[in-house]
Amino acid sequence: MILPDPAHIIANLTAQSRKEALTEMSGLFPDLAQDLLIKSLLNREDLGSTAIANGVALPHCKITTIDDILIGVGRSKTGIHWGAKDGQPVQLIVLMIAPLQSSANYLRNLANLSRFLKNSSNCALVHKARDGEEIQHIFHSARELSQ
Repeated sequence: MILPDPAHIIANLTAQSRKEALTEMSGLFPDLAQDLLIKSLLNREDLGSTAIANGVALPHCKITTIDDILIGVGRSKTGIHWGAKDGQPVQLIVLMIAPLQSSANYLRNLANLSRFLKNSSNCALVHKARDGEEIQHIFHSARELSQ
């Protein structure tokens, strides 16, 4: 399972909208073509909101310019309207970017992240975390992500 490192975690997102959040989080990966990445993420959102429920979103896309899966985490204290079915604003965003040719590994990582994020105890821990390093520790110690 691919896990985030502290350099790919924003403990206090400043974004006020879904597009702003995706743009801010894309900045965690400055070596990637930002316009292409943001467009890919927004195109995926156009297919259907990646908000899971309970204030959590799992935006994801595939691009041709990488060889390994990348994970970014963002936390918003105020919440962001994401078009969630439950109507709740999103406060925890886990961004997954995968190589275009990735299939089984992409689906396995997406499923594991989804399982982790649907566990309200995990989300509560992330919301209470002091900083990016503590958020990273929560992800690294989660049993759902060790598979």
